[in-house]
Amino acid sequence: MNSASRRSNNDPFLTGNSNGSRATDRPQSLAGGRRASGGFGTAWFNPDTPGYILNRLHGTVPRVDSLRRKAECAGHALAIITRLTEIIDRDDLKKPSRFVKAMCKTLLDTVTTHVGYDQGSQGIFLYQKLASGKSLDETFLDEEPDWAERVAIAKNFVSAMVALRRCNVVHLDCRPVNVFVDRNDPHTKVTLIDLDGCGVLNEKASAGANDSWSVQPGTLGGDLSQEVRPIWFPFDATWQSPNSGNFKYAERWSVLNGTWRILSWSRMTALGWLNGDYSPLLDGFTRVREMWASGVPAETVQDKHRLWADCQRALHSELAPLIGEGLRETHGTLWDEFGLGDGSAEADEFFESLAAATVVGMVFPKWGADWNIIGSHQEIPPAKWIQDQLIPLQFS
Repeated sequence: MNSASRRSNNDPFLTGNSNGSRATDRPQSLAGGRRASGGFGTAWFNPDTPGYILNRLHGTVPRVDSLRRKAECAGHALAIITRLTEIIDRDDLKKPSRFVKAMCKTLLDTVTTHVGYDQGSQGIFLYQKLASGKSLDETFLDEEPDWAERVAIAKNFVSAMVALRRCNVVHLDCRPVNVFVDRNDPHTKVTLIDLDGCGVLNEKASAGANDSWSVQPGTLGGDLSQEVRPIWFPFDATWQSPNSGNFKYAERWSVLNGTWRILSWSRMTALGWLNGDYSPLLDGFTRVREMWASGVPAETVQDKHRLWADCQRALHSELAPLIGEGLRETHGTLWDEFGLGDGSAEADEFFESLAAATVVGMVFPKWGADWNIIGSHQEIPPAKWIQDQLIPLQFS
């Protein structure tokens, strides 16, 4: 596979050749100290090799399956590297802006360069460059910055997701542990990690011509029971395909929820501004999964999708009144009382639209023209819309 940094056979992280084609000895990095654990794996660092991490994937892999699993990981990384490189190298009418090109180069820096296997722990290890700065998990422990800096971080986070969308890569695990921010960088650099858990769309899938994966996503947002999820959020990529499985809207939801967390400095996620009892909305995703699991066993993919849709419809009549109540309570919210915005009409208008889309989006990823809540959009807004709203707020 492509390698940004070839290592020798006495590398302190990996033993073996540069494409990870044979099993490795137990990586010495395990004695170096644990970095962080996410939905995809646990990252370790070695003080003797600064700037790089070794990501051990969750679970064990028998040696007989190790070559196949390593090839899968290498192929996934290569697919993402190829997509990002194609965008960076474009020099025609569709060439990216300087900003998009820089964002793609930042994303490219975090993709796996080597894959290894440890017989002792039966673990697959991915060798990656360490993102600059700190994870948002750590950054949120710092004193809350002013409004302008929070907008800059949120805008750069959303911009990174816009760049991934150009690559036809679906990243649902946008939790704070997987978003790094360098507040010492003059442009407040934001880097997404865990790209090796992303789904890669078939070349024609984004246009709706082919509803299939080139590479299925490895993570769907971490522990789904701990995150705020709408009732239609996918939970099994083995049969839920990109379009019929709502992955486009699921990624938009992940961006929307991440935007709330950043702008509120982790005081708020989806529906966090509402005062009433909206627990049925918050519990809807779990209830759909429970109904799906307890339903008549579905053998075919079509039967599974039909059962999934029936489970969602079973909650629509119950949850619809809560949507109306949530929209009424949202209207006229004084966002500065939540530490959001700068008191400007532009900021208040942005939050009112974003909040309305969040309330309706808990039940419906798409809605009709009667719900005039976010301009011409009749569905969960794309990352590009959020980016376009944040840019003027950053410089207002």
